[in-house]
Amino acid sequence: MREVIRDNIPEDLPPEECVHWSDKPASAGRTAKISVAGILVLMAGFLGISQALISLAPEISEGFIRTLEEVVPGMETVDNLMADYLLLQAAFFVFGVVAVFGSMYALMGSRFDMAVIGAVFGIPAFGFMIGALFSVFGLIMIVTSRKEFLSECG
Repeated sequence: MREVIRDNIPEDLPPEECVHWSDKPASAGRTAKISVAGILVLMAGFLGISQALISLAPEISEGFIRTLEEVVPGMETVDNLMADYLLLQAAFFVFGVVAVFGSMYALMGSRFDMAVIGAVFGIPAFGFMIGALFSVFGLIMIVTSRKEFLSECG
């Protein structure tokens, strides 16, 4: 299998740019940093989805929303906007879903571009403000470990 992959790599591509996952040595530091970034973006996505779903049924989660508004400054404004605009709820939901999918690429360490897109979409997913912060930290970790992502081969 390795020979087939090596034979199909373009000749003008430097070998350090494209190394198959089975040939690249595993590094605990690389794996940990990318995994933590993926988990942060995943949490941001789930928090964005949760906020969108909670705002659809405020009577069910009224106690949680009121407690959150007391703890997080500015959260009351966001909750009021989300209660009034279904489109905003849908946007938070979609941004959260894209963040979740992007986090999968970060967790696998396979596609840098998709991991960055997921982290960027995790920021406007908002996620009770905490999710946006998680996504910013995840984005920073992903960008700083760009060389550690495996390039597509063959």
